[in-house]
Amino acid sequence: MVTSPNHQSDQSQSEQIPAESHVETPNSFGRMRKSLTKGQKRVRGYTRMSEVWDLPDGEFICVEVDALGNPIGWEGKKLLNALGCLVRKHQYAPINILSWKDMPELNITKMLQLIESKFHFVPKLTEQTKQILKDNLSAKWRQFKHDLKAKGYDENKTEEEMAANIPDRRVDPSQYRALVHHWCSQEGQTTEANGVQPSRAQIYIQTRTRKDGSIVTDKAANVIGELKKHMVEATSSRTPQTTQDSTNWQNDVYSKVRGPERRGSVRCLGKVPCNALVQRANVENRVHKLENLLGNLVSVLQTRFSADQEINDVLQAIAQEVPNAPSKPNDSFSNDQQTTSDSNWEC
Repeated sequence: MVTSPNHQSDQSQSEQIPAESHVETPNSFGRMRKSLTKGQKRVRGYTRMSEVWDLPDGEFICVEVDALGNPIGWEGKKLLNALGCLVRKHQYAPINILSWKDMPELNITKMLQLIESKFHFVPKLTEQTKQILKDNLSAKWRQFKHDLKAKGYDENKTEEEMAANIPDRRVDPSQYRALVHHWCSQEGQTTEANGVQPSRAQIYIQTRTRKDGSIVTDKAANVIGELKKHMVEATSSRTPQTTQDSTNWQNDVYSKVRGPERRGSVRCLGKVPCNALVQRANVENRVHKLENLLGNLVSVLQTRFSADQEINDVLQAIAQEVPNAPSKPNDSFSNDQQTTSDSNWEC
């Protein structure tokens, strides 16, 4: 949903994302039709998101946010697509930077400002949601670099040959040349390049091993010894853990050595919402809705049975247990749900 607030847009809101340098011409369309007649498969072009970046100043796309701060709904999906489009712009997220943690804070700030100039968040944008947006930018940027390597890296070609064949026209040539140079360097060659997510055992070993090969503590050394032993056994027996989804942590090598997971966050999996957090947010949301419903019910019954003292005593006792209960039944059940729905989209 696109809205137009009354306040004036600041400089960040009026910022427009640079257009793609590639422009289709009538001749290019003719060549496409000709190629189709030869039996070649037509492929979808790049996602430009012009419906987002070309929004007039002062107009926004309303995005609803859930209790955990995650964008939801059709507009939330549109926002995530816009994040993926944004990190492919070389002026915002250069690909020659080796790691997201080395991305200049100014670049991240500019991307968030551009997003805030095109999207309006309901409820209001919080630091929790900002961090979720940053995590999405990081993940989509790393995925973009992985895709570039999958398409552009060829061990049978020289560095110059790979740098000359850019697989994506949105990429800046100088940045791509620097990226190819890193792929061909000794540091880049020693980095695992198959794109498979490491198992929890591999993560534990890598994060407890120093650059010189020593282990950080004696306890970690004992754990790593057991992990490697079980990893060898798993490889020799060709269990699904060695070839299938490494995030299947309930019966992986790490759980066999370190024991099953307790309540809370899963070890070695980074920033993922734990079950307790999700359940608590769902319970709080449900309780809030039930309190509103009960408050309206009490108000209606108080009006309808105002002359019955016994009923009023019961209703007053209930009302004391319901915070912020309405004092008069001006919000009926028939329009309460509609009012709540409308307020969620009011900008």
